[in-house]
Amino acid sequence: MLKGVLLSPDCSHSTWVLPAPMQGESATTRTSSAPSRAVLYLSLHTTGSVRLCRTPPVATVQRPFGAKHNLAVSVTLPLPTADWANLPATFGCIEPHLLSVIDIRYETSHDNLSWRAEVQPAGSLPQRLRFVSTVMELKGRVSLVSGSSRGIGRAIAIMLAEAGSDVIVNYMSNRDAAEEVVGQIKRLGRRAVAYKADVSKTDQSLVMVEEAQKEFGPIQILVNNAGITRDRSFLKLSPEQWHEVLLVNLNGPFNLIGRVLPHMVESKWGRIINITSIVGQIGSFGQSNYAVAKGGLMAFTKTLAKEVATKGITVNAVSPGYIETDMTAVVPEKVLDSVRQLTPMGRLGRPEEVAIAVRFLADPRASFITGTIINVNGGMYM
Repeated sequence: MLKGVLLSPDCSHSTWVLPAPMQGESATTRTSSAPSRAVLYLSLHTTGSVRLCRTPPVATVQRPFGAKHNLAVSVTLPLPTADWANLPATFGCIEPHLLSVIDIRYETSHDNLSWRAEVQPAGSLPQRLRFVSTVMELKGRVSLVSGSSRGIGRAIAIMLAEAGSDVIVNYMSNRDAAEEVVGQIKRLGRRAVAYKADVSKTDQSLVMVEEAQKEFGPIQILVNNAGITRDRSFLKLSPEQWHEVLLVNLNGPFNLIGRVLPHMVESKWGRIINITSIVGQIGSFGQSNYAVAKGGLMAFTKTLAKEVATKGITVNAVSPGYIETDMTAVVPEKVLDSVRQLTPMGRLGRPEEVAIAVRFLADPRASFITGTIINVNGGMYM
């Protein structure tokens, strides 16, 4: 059997179950009965490929993913025929032996919809198919994500782009990684550019913001993600290591907020989201400088939120626990095992699990949430 869930733009959903076809046969096409502005037609085939059809007009794309059972999917949107003429669609496979992903994206004058289809191998069982449709809630917005060439920042930049935002990718040293992120964002149909800047430097922050706003327009969503560590127990910590961490992790947000806030005030809309850390909440051996910087950023978040609350601007923070990034990659496995034991969920988090919290806070509908810290730590701190 094949089983899945269809979520429609108006949040209705239906569960469908289709029997697997006999060898050489295909099942009768089924239509979801859930009320929706979009309709999916699902058929099972044994052709060795995934087929996606959109009507009108009909276009077919095949992507093999080496499975015994496959799905043919037809997506129909009740939109005026004129809208279909310029309908963009992008298709691609990522790690086909693990996960095949096919994206179809729609942008029309009536609705901004993003359809994502994931075909996931299930061992010796037939494939499982999941469709999710979302409103492009950030279409027309401009975001700046500091430190977004890798890790959590990279995941945030891509997720904001998936929500419709154009994105300014900031990096410090890894240009190739930053350009790779820019390429992914552009393939989503969004504008993107990579800027090298040390956010702890006032002049570099100013130049980056000014140049970016000349090209993209006012920055409406700012995510302060850039951060560094210089871990040493306090008795071994040098003044340089203390100041270096505070300059990037605390002065950096100060510099960027100071550059973008006047435009937000002028337009009476803005989202400032600071990436803090569980270390700023519970402390951590050998990280006094990091804990002070992240704790200070939380206090800054709450104070600024009060100052701009009447100006249509929200200021919030997302506080990750231990996430699978380059920072945790250098942590000894014995230490990570201890972290897992202290985490009720028993694992490290993923960058995308932090990014989804940022996307939520950036949403225009999250307009009554400000001065809040969202913990993304698997229950390690509550």
